[in-house]
Amino acid sequence: MTTTDVIVIGAGPAGSAAATVLAERGIDVCVVERERFPRFHIGESLLPATLSALDRIGVRLDPDEHQYKAGARFLDESTGQEQTYWFHDTLPGTPDHAYQVERALFDGILADRAIRAGARVTFGAKVTDVHVDDDGVSVRTDAGDVRGRYLLDATGQNALLARRRRTLRRIHGFGRAAAFLHFSEIPDAALDEIEPHGNIQILRTPFGWIWAIPLRGRRLSVGVVAAEGRISEQDVRDAVATSDLLRRWTRGATATEPTLVGDYSYVNTEPHGARFGCIGDAACFLDPVFSSGVTLALLGATSAAEAVGAALARGDEADPDLLADHAARMKLGYRAFYLLIHRFYHTAIFENLFFSEDPDPLMRRGLVTMLAGDVWREDNVFQNLLFASRRVDPSREIP
Repeated sequence: MTTTDVIVIGAGPAGSAAATVLAERGIDVCVVERERFPRFHIGESLLPATLSALDRIGVRLDPDEHQYKAGARFLDESTGQEQTYWFHDTLPGTPDHAYQVERALFDGILADRAIRAGARVTFGAKVTDVHVDDDGVSVRTDAGDVRGRYLLDATGQNALLARRRRTLRRIHGFGRAAAFLHFSEIPDAALDEIEPHGNIQILRTPFGWIWAIPLRGRRLSVGVVAAEGRISEQDVRDAVATSDLLRRWTRGATATEPTLVGDYSYVNTEPHGARFGCIGDAACFLDPVFSSGVTLALLGATSAAEAVGAALARGDEADPDLLADHAARMKLGYRAFYLLIHRFYHTAIFENLFFSEDPDPLMRRGLVTMLAGDVWREDNVFQNLLFASRRVDPSREIP
């Protein structure tokens, strides 16, 4: 049996970032990952707030490998309405850009960073059992057993501990499922339109919304999210065929077979306890209309790892409230995005704000700051108004 200080299950962005922070503190870390890298993963659009977490773990993305992203464009082709939100138009202190990333490459960079920091990473190791007791944590895998002082669950939407402990709660009223595919060898005319800014395109539809994310290497990720009912592989093909923008951008390109995904929004109601904590999508996952997933995962992972590292140094890692302050901070971020997503699906926020021809400048800057993922500040008037509104209580869905 291998012994260690911290066991991290999952080597995605959250797991690798947490392992890097811990290893750099001199803490022995074992990461077990069921997949073998490189591997495909969806979730390709980062937010500017991600850059601070990447800086924290010493990762700088190469613009030659990852598509520069200057903002987000929202449009409704049925009405001709559109608006682009540029990240340089945020409140002071927020980074002015982000990146669209190929997740196989991006996740590999983060895992390699954890290994360079000193973490021991085992790929192709499927977890078969987890046991937490008063003295530590035991994890059984098909590659061997590991015993540690603390466990971080970074298993993404598999949410290993939440599903085993039955603490996963669905968040209702958002997108129910998605179908997506990728195009390669997109035409020169599309590249000329895309590459100067690299913005994500969010197309509103009667049934939900569509994303179009440009990637390096003449590639485009396209997905359809359904707010109600079921979704099929044909739905994403039809979405491309009926969109002037997507037909133009994919003319002559080669498409992959569509993939279907579900379990779109949920929260883990007990994301931490004695000797364990859940980070990234294992703690909460929200409808990706505003691309919050990887950003929240990385910011949360570095925060949790700092708290765990300090507790290990003190010797009080068995405290069930070890991650209480971290969880409260993350809850604020989850609730902020919940409020914005709820208004996307259930109010006229598009007509009143997103597509407004003459928005209040302060409100617009506050909205752009939230779209950039910078949701932990007290000077955002727009975000403060969202929380003050009695239209919806986010604590009902994210307790």
